[in-house]
Amino acid sequence: MNCHSIHRLFFGAVRLLSGEIVPAEYSTWNGGSLVNDNWSTVENWVGGLPPLNIPATHGVARVLFDGTNRPAPVIDVNWDVVGVTFASTAGAFTNSGSQLTIRDAGILNNSSASAGRNVTSNPP
Repeated sequence: MNCHSIHRLFFGAVRLLSGEIVPAEYSTWNGGSLVNDNWSTVENWVGGLPPLNIPATHGVARVLFDGTNRPAPVIDVNWDVVGVTFASTAGAFTNSGSQLTIRDAGILNNSSASAGRNVTSNPP
């Protein structure tokens, strides 16, 4: 792959010639906001980088929940992701609010805690 075969997007993601957008890494929830539990609040994500919210056939963003801070995230606008992972050290998270479309990677729960899910998965 050469420099002409990809286009750099924001936050390190790339768009291949095929049009597919490939995320660089996971967006990790840290629940760091002093104000709310909203997905769109940048302080709730490591590095202030919430997941890319770009509807795409196979999704774009990968989301990781870890730790136990703010275990009730609110999906405050419809969100589209490729997958959601709960780390082995994640507490019992319950996402609620607007629709969360989870694409190809689905939901992976590595945690022994019971992770509640109030989500809608719409595979392609």
